[in-house]
Order: sequence, then structure tokens, then C-alpha cells
Amino acid sequence: MSICYPYFIVAFSIGIIGINVPNLHVLDTKEYRLVRNKYRLSIILISAIVVIFSAFRMISAASIDEFSYRNRFTYYAGMDFISAIKETTEPIFAGMVWLSTRVFSTNQGIIIVTGSVTVLLLLGAIKKYSSDYSFACVVLFVSGVMYTTFNGIQQYLATAIIVFAFDAAYNKKLKKFLMLVILCLLIHNSSVFLLIFYPLANEKTGNKKMWIYNAVFLIAGLFFYQAVPILAEKYGVLTAYVDILSSGHHGVQNVTIIINMIPALLALVCRRNLYGDKVTSSFANIAILHAMIYILAAVDVYIARLAIFTAPFTVIFLSRIMRYIKDARIVKLLAIVLYAIVCYLQLRGIVYTFNFV
Repeated sequence: MSICYPYFIVAFSIGIIGINVPNLHVLDTKEYRLVRNKYRLSIILISAIVVIFSAFRMISAASIDEFSYRNRFTYYAGMDFISAIKETTEPIFAGMVWLSTRVFSTNQGIIIVTGSVTVLLLLGAIKKYSSDYSFACVVLFVSGVMYTTFNGIQQYLATAIIVFAFDAAYNKKLKKFLMLVILCLLIHNSSVFLLIFYPLANEKTGNKKMWIYNAVFLIAGLFFYQAVPILAEKYGVLTAYVDILSSGHHGVQNVTIIINMIPALLALVCRRNLYGDKVTSSFANIAILHAMIYILAAVDVYIARLAIFTAPFTVIFLSRIMRYIKDARIVKLLAIVLYAIVCYLQLRGIVYTFNFV
């Protein structure tokens, strides 16, 4: 069946269920968890729906990452644990794949493990940081973030970890943040770029240093994109990406660039309101970085893979910035409609078959 129907049914179902979870606007996000723990039934129901949707999917296409992960399951099934983790420079993820081969008898096991962990961390981050829980759950889907987790499985797992523990960055817990980056690095090597999130999280939105950090990230990202074949040949790392990068790509479509610039524009318009709100300001800075990545991706669509690291931050940012916007209900409705239209058009063009196991 087409992915469109189950995707949007799940999106709007969890949005309706999430209405029961209160909107919160206090600056101390510790209060968010204390208050929302009283609404466990709604939150558990939403988590269960999304976990089932993500973990028990099956996509019939050899051209997306899911297919390669299923093959990796089969490859690791005949190995012992030590041999599996020695196979790669991403041993934590290799260990997860190996463990899934011991728990499950089919390659659906790796999808169940990664899908469940990623969803629970992303929804946990929404519970932990978002001001409007229901709105954030819907935007997680209609912005395309949830769909992208089906493809960039390994990278999204690392992303889910860093967004869930992002308070380590804006609370200036450098050692904890570095440990998280190392953890993510051992899941997906490109997580080295997460290092720039720490200084970005601690700058005022729109100031000179924030723009400098954005420029550094983009230059490093472009350099990494160009350097992958050299690194693979010389050091034997990131070899899986050489064929991808050498196959040729086109730039991201203009409509995709524009839609991903919306959170950044809201951040810049409302930047003066954020000076006393370090949490929203830190998410705003990552949302601006997200837009910059998409501008750079006009050169080559593969550069947009860096936006996997930033996309979930835009979801939480949009839920938090609405408190500073007049007629927020109308803006939220327009955002959902606009995202949903673009998402539908993108999903409609997908040629593979989507099923549940």
C-alpha cells in the first residue's frame, strides 16, 4: 500500500490523543516532565502507536537504507560479538545489530530495535522540551522527520540521543555533552559534527558568534562531503558512503529549501523575545543551522543528510516559539497544513510498497 494513508492517519491520531497533554510555558523544563507524568496513559498510548508504526514496517525497495540494514542483520548473524564490533568504526551500532540477531530470528529484528529506540527517544524529547505536546507530535510527522527515520536509520538513532539529552549543551555540562557525542560517534561516524551544537546552544539567537559557528559547520560539512572518498581510501573509514557520493546527485528542490527555512525565519523574527529563554534560544540556533544546511544542499541533495541531525530540533523549536507569536493557533494550523501538503506531495511520489509485517 501507499505510505501516505497510514502515515497521516497515525500523525493526526496521535495529535488528537495528545490534546489531553497540557501545554506548558515555564522556563524550567524539569517542570514539564513532572506535570506530564500525570498524563502517562495518553503519552504511553502515543508512544505505542508510533513504535508499532516504525518498528513493524516493511519497505520493498533496494534503493533505500533499510534494505542495507536488513542485509547487515544477515551478515552479522553468523558472527560472534567481538568479530562483529571489529568489523566497523561504529561498534555500538554493530553491537546493536548483533544483539538483534540473537533476540530475533528474521531481519525485522534490526528494524524493531532501532525503530523502537529512536521513536522513544524522539517522543521523550518532545515530552521533555516541547511547549505544545500535541502540536509537536503532529509536526514530527508532517514535517517529514518521522518518514526520514525509515531511511537514515543509523544516523537518526544518534540524532535521537543528542536531542533527548540536549539540556547538557545549553546547561553548559561540557563533559556530559562530549560523552554523548562520543556515544553518537560510535553509532554513526558523521556525529563528529554534533560538536558544533555545544557553542551554538550557548549563544544568543542572531548574534555574530552564532553566525560564525553556522559558517564553520557548513564549511566543515562541505569539506567532509568532498573528503569522504579520500578518507575511505586512506584510512578505511566511511567506505559504505563512497559509492553513494560518487554516483552523482541533483540539488534539493527550491520548495524543500523554502519549507525548511520557515523555523529559522521565525527564530530571527522573534529573536529579541528569546534573550531570557535559553532553552528556546538554543533550539532556535539549531533551527537556523538546519536552514543553512538546506541552502547548501542546493548544490547536492546528499548534503541534506546533515539535516538529519537538526530536523528534530526544529520540531521542538516550533512548539516553543508559538508562545511568542500573536494568533498562535492560526499560525500552528497554517504550519500543519503547509507541512502536510509538502509531505503528501513528497510521499505520493515514492514508488516503493509500504507494508506491516
